[in-house]
Amino acid sequence: MEVHTHTHLASGETHTARKKWTHYFWEFLMLFLAVFCGFLAEYQLEHMLENKREKKFMQSMIKDLQTDTVLANGALKGNLERIEKYDSILFILDQPAVEKMDSRNAYYLNVKFLTNWSPLDFARNTFTQLKNGGNMRMIRNQKVVDTLNWLDAFMLGMDNQKASVDKMMDQANDIAVEIFNTSYFREGGKFHGAGYILKSVQPPAFMTRDLSVFQKYANRVSALRGTMLSYIAQLKYYMKLSTQVMLLIKKEYHIK
Repeated sequence: MEVHTHTHLASGETHTARKKWTHYFWEFLMLFLAVFCGFLAEYQLEHMLENKREKKFMQSMIKDLQTDTVLANGALKGNLERIEKYDSILFILDQPAVEKMDSRNAYYLNVKFLTNWSPLDFARNTFTQLKNGGNMRMIRNQKVVDTLNWLDAFMLGMDNQKASVDKMMDQANDIAVEIFNTSYFREGGKFHGAGYILKSVQPPAFMTRDLSVFQKYANRVSALRGTMLSYIAQLKYYMKLSTQVMLLIKKEYHIK
């Protein structure tokens, strides 16, 4: 007699075939590829955003340099004029006696050209963002990075020279207060500009007749003149350098 064996399943259960190892492999591979592709997409997006930010920084740098170039040109003209006026002051002071000095023009030149000058105040907005915000690492073009670092160092050198000009001008004015009486520029409680002295009826008198004081003043003006000439040379070089930097950035980043 045959005996039949029946396998009884619980209600709702069915026979399930065992999955092969290749099935699990392909599931893992698909999951891995999905994650990897997502990572690549995120990396590519971040890379594109950094490229855009880098180019934007370079466009901003060009604008700063263009502004500097315009201001540097104006500063150059103003300071070259001052060199001429310092020569005029030194010529007036190069007299054997105080009575032979042209007091009217000496007063005018001192107030007009010895109390102020034309320094270049750099547009440093982009440099500040790059250095202080840790954004310099975004500039991946090493040639541009090296050039910007050199430009930044040169700008700091010009700032130091500017401080030297300020110091020399202050020293000249320390002696000028012993020679020039500013009351000649005041009338009716109001202080007038340098040109006012040229219209006065009587030429203004010096506060001292001591030639040694005038010689000290001449020495200070001469020192100021030399220091400003050095600054003017830096201005000329900066204008050339900034133009080269702009051309390099435009070339490397394809900016028109």
